[in-house]
Amino acid sequence: MNLSVAILSVHTCPLAALGGKQTGGMNVYVRQTARELALMGVHVDVFTRSQNATIPRIVELGPGARVIHLPAGPEAPMPRAALHRHLDEFAAGAERFAREPAVRALMEVLSRAEVRGQVEALGGYDTTGMGQPASA
Repeated sequence: MNLSVAILSVHTCPLAALGGKQTGGMNVYVRQTARELALMGVHVDVFTRSQNATIPRIVELGPGARVIHLPAGPEAPMPRAALHRHLDEFAAGAERFAREPAVRALMEVLSRAEVRGQVEALGGYDTTGMGQPASA
């Protein structure tokens, strides 16, 4: 199987230490989902908003899975309610990354339904194709 998956995790990084502020279930879910997909032979890129400029842009999560830190707004923690102001920058960064020659094409985007709804409500974006294979 030559499938590549992008997981968008805007407000939380799967590398964050558990037990800290704003860390917990979603971090674990994203991290484990990426690792399990990679074990099945799927190449996984987890895109997350950079919260610290000193962390490397690309961090290996395990064989076949990596975390991509994208600058979107200040590279510092911020309240979830403020993230919507930086969604366009985040999406543009993911698209730029996907177009880099060394990056495999994104075949499918996974996102939680409630995040899709928030994106639609905030910016009038149509996300009906999210979670579906990208057209060639």
